[in-house]
Amino acid sequence: MYRPPKSHAQTSLFCSLEEQLNHKHSLYVLANKINWNKFETEFSKLFDEKMGAPNKPIRLMTGFIILKHIRNVSDESVVEQFQENAYYQYFCGERIFTTEQPCDPSELVHFRLPQTENHRGSARPRNGTESFEEKSVGYVQRKN
Repeated sequence: MYRPPKSHAQTSLFCSLEEQLNHKHSLYVLANKINWNKFETEFSKLFDEKMGAPNKPIRLMTGFIILKHIRNVSDESVVEQFQENAYYQYFCGERIFTTEQPCDPSELVHFRLPQTENHRGSARPRNGTESFEEKSVGYVQRKN
């Protein structure tokens, strides 16, 4: 006997990620524990509003740095995975799913540069304290 297929209501691709994602997923939970405004306040001081092209959102770039360390992947890999992973996108502040690459992986290097003593690639922090990545990852570990 033939049975017609049941109609499946498809979630719109334009629904918010918050509506589509599992709220118990570890990245969803962690994204909602982090005080992203703290990162915005602290790190926006290091960028000049009047010089150069507009920066990428601090939440996006900080999210990439955190995901890179959580998943132990390269800059290239975390940016590539962002295009495929709705949880990465939500974690980094996106509201709807996108297949666009948000930045070139080299921009993560440029984002880290203002945290260093000079802009020639020194990994030493400006004031001899923790580096940007150590601060970001340490903050997240305390929240987790």
